[in-house]
Amino acid sequence: MTTSESSSLLAHGGTSESSRSRSVSTCPSGTVFLVCAFAAVGLVTNIIDKNNESTHVVGMMNRVPMMGKAGKGTKSSHSKVDEYDCESDSSYSKHTVKTAYELPFAALFDDNKGQKKFEASSVTIVDGSVYSVCDSSFAISKFDDRLLPFSEDNKQIGSPERDGDVESGYEAIFHHEGMFYVVRESVLHHHHDDDEANEQEEDEDFVKADKQHSFHAIIEELVLGDDDYTVQSECMCEFEFEGTSKGFEGAIGFPDASGELYVLGLCEGNHCSEERKADAGHGRVVLMKKNTIPDPDVPGELNCVWETVRMVHIPKSADFIDYSDIDIASDGRVAITSQENSAVWIGAAVGIENGVIDPDAFEFDKDSGVTYQFPKSNDCDTIYCNIEGIHWMNNEMLMAVSDKMKGKGKQDFRCFDKDQSIHAFVLP
Repeated sequence: MTTSESSSLLAHGGTSESSRSRSVSTCPSGTVFLVCAFAAVGLVTNIIDKNNESTHVVGMMNRVPMMGKAGKGTKSSHSKVDEYDCESDSSYSKHTVKTAYELPFAALFDDNKGQKKFEASSVTIVDGSVYSVCDSSFAISKFDDRLLPFSEDNKQIGSPERDGDVESGYEAIFHHEGMFYVVRESVLHHHHDDDEANEQEEDEDFVKADKQHSFHAIIEELVLGDDDYTVQSECMCEFEFEGTSKGFEGAIGFPDASGELYVLGLCEGNHCSEERKADAGHGRVVLMKKNTIPDPDVPGELNCVWETVRMVHIPKSADFIDYSDIDIASDGRVAITSQENSAVWIGAAVGIENGVIDPDAFEFDKDSGVTYQFPKSNDCDTIYCNIEGIHWMNNEMLMAVSDKMKGKGKQDFRCFDKDQSIHAFVLP
């Protein structure tokens, strides 16, 4: 994120107290509720001071179970879940972000280009416009951050399909110097184009790496127009995953002092692993830079690749079962979400100043982290079950997007109301 982008984001919440108060107090009874809600957002209280120093609060990890088929409070399969009672928590408001406003994706677009599902996976804000991707579509969603229903400013850029396929696998989007970067989570690559490889690819149960196949994320560079986009390049990430799942779930990019772009890829599973994914509190970010290497199959040809610079550990205070997205502001403020824990970790990074990264010095401040849970239902049930994308709106507000709820009884019916939606949250 550049300094100019950061200034644009902060402007969203920069209205004076007096003008906010007038906006709320003079709102006529017949005005649409959303308009009043937008004006009221400006009345929130800062939790991070104006010097952007980390706020040290004793956070409480969300341990509310995401119920499955039984619908009777069945705990998640992992052993980290403990019962949590909202009513007995006298500091609930200090442990929980507050919903400011939200809207389903289905209510954003006058023309949804035939899409009936929006498996939202990432979100970013550039010059006051929100951009989001879904892993179920190749189209890029663009809309105003006020989330006005069916506004002419809300549109789908590009076709939802590419080469007859609608499953993009897009898990992250960020912007740098006029270019949008989108990340495809974990893509199958052939080492040898032989009959055995083709046979295994056709096997739907084949998901693990072997001698003929490996799994790598792909980063696409896109130039967006008003109605369509152009793919400038598609470059493989050097980092190898164990299979089709638990690849990169989030990403953010920063230039170094010389202008070279570095990308931080957030692994979904703990240890960046499928086998050890549930070993909570072992999150990892892969720091990468772009390079070219010889094509092993075509002599004299070069391929672009995002080389691994090093692995960066997320502090253990982000004690999550999974990691669904990351955003880092130009001053080093960090937000990392967990879908399974229905929580967000707020911390700080060193080695980033004014939107410029020092790749040798970058790390997360181990003493800065605090975890907040997403709001619960009146019965203290988890309802924000599928938060997959996060982005700083300003110092005190976050924008998030939610994936489609899992079917076939994998998630409780209470997860349905908030799925396939975009949300604005206020930090305590």
